[in-house]
Amino acid sequence: MTDHGVQEHRVLHIGKYFPPRFGGMETYLSDLMNVQKRSGMAVAAVVHQHLPSIRASHEGEEGNTNAAKAAHVYRAARWFNIGVVPFAPLFALTLAKAIKEFRPTVLHIHHPNASGVWALLLPSARRLPWVATWHADILTPEASFAIKLGYQLYRPLQHAQLARTQRVLATSELYRSGSAALTALAPRCEVLPLGLDEQRMPPMGAREVSGAALDTTPVPLRILSVGRIASYKGFTHLLKALEYLPEATLTMVVSGSPSEITALETQIAHLGLTPRVSLKKNLSDAELWDQYRACQVFCLPSTDKTEAFGMVLLEAKHFNRPVVACDIPDSGVPWVAAKYGRFALAQPGNAQSLASAIERVTAFENGHPSSSGESAEIFSLENQAKRLNVVYQQASEAFNNRGR
Repeated sequence: MTDHGVQEHRVLHIGKYFPPRFGGMETYLSDLMNVQKRSGMAVAAVVHQHLPSIRASHEGEEGNTNAAKAAHVYRAARWFNIGVVPFAPLFALTLAKAIKEFRPTVLHIHHPNASGVWALLLPSARRLPWVATWHADILTPEASFAIKLGYQLYRPLQHAQLARTQRVLATSELYRSGSAALTALAPRCEVLPLGLDEQRMPPMGAREVSGAALDTTPVPLRILSVGRIASYKGFTHLLKALEYLPEATLTMVVSGSPSEITALETQIAHLGLTPRVSLKKNLSDAELWDQYRACQVFCLPSTDKTEAFGMVLLEAKHFNRPVVACDIPDSGVPWVAAKYGRFALAQPGNAQSLASAIERVTAFENGHPSSSGESAEIFSLENQAKRLNVVYQQASEAFNNRGR
C-alpha cells in the first residue's frame, strides 16, 4: 500500500509498438513506464516487433539493451502488416508468457491495437482488471475505404473488449466528447492527458528558456515539423504553404517505409522545394533536440482526428518554441496547442491558412500570454502516474465487486 492507502500494482501494458519505433504512442508508453518504474512500481509491456520477425523477444532487467530502459518489454513476432494493422498470430502466446512470468495485477491496454483483443481469449488475462487508454479513434473522417471495411469486422471484438474494461481514459475532453466510442462509455471514462518524461529531455539552457528566445530576424524563417509519414499528417499542405512563405526553410524529421520516404522526396522535388526543405530520417534523441533548438517555429499540420493529441507539441513546448497546429474538429490537438504561451491555429488542409498562422505566431507582438505553469501541471507525467495508481485501484475494486 502507498501512503495514501492505494495498493501498489504490477502493471502489464499492452501496446502496439515500442522504441526504437518512432511515434507518439510509443514515446508515451516508454516514458510512462519509466516514470512508473522510478516511482517503485513494477511495470512491463507486450508490444509488436517493429521490424518483421517470426520470433518473439524479451528484454528484462538483467542486461537490458532496450534504449528506453523500461523494466520488461515482451516483443511479439510481427510477420507483416495488413495495411496499418500488424499481423501477429502468435501475439496471444507472448501475452500469455508475459502474464505467467511477470504476474501482473492489472492490464493497461493502449488503443487502437487490434492485437489487444487476444486478451479476450486468455483465461489468465480475463482474471485481471483492465484499464484502457484511448489514444485515437479508428473511424475518422479521413479513414480509407479499407480501414472502414476492416473496422466492420473488428468492431464487435473492440466492443467486447471495452465491455470487459473497468476504466477507460481519454487524452482530452475534446476527444472524449467527440468520440462515439467514448461517449458510449461515459460512466467508466475520464480524461487523463498525456505527458513526457522530463528526465529523458535535455536540461533547459539559456537559449531555450529566454523570454525572447525567438529569433525575430525576418529571414530565413526556420520551420520544423516532426512525425511519421501518413496522409493525415498534412505534410503535403505544409509543403504547399511554403509557396506563401518564399523566404522560409523547412526541416522535416520523418519516419516511414523506403517507398513512403521516396514519394515524399519526389513531391518535394516536384514542387521545386529541394533547396528549402531538409528531410531527416532516423535521428537519435540528441539529434532531434538539436532540430528543436535550431527552429524558430514548430508546425504540426495534421488534418484529421487520427492525430488525437500531438505529443510533439509537448516536445516543442519543452524548448519554448511557438507552435502552429490545425484546428481539427473533435481532436485534442487545438487544446494542447492553446496551452502554450505562443500558438496559432490554422484551418485543416489549407496551405494558405497554415502560412498565415506561421506568420502570426512569429510576429512577436502577437504572442499569447504564457500559461507554462498551468501546462506544467496538466502535462506532468509524474502527476498523471499518481492518478493512474488511483485508476488502477478503482478498476481492481470494480473488477472484484462485479456481479455483486
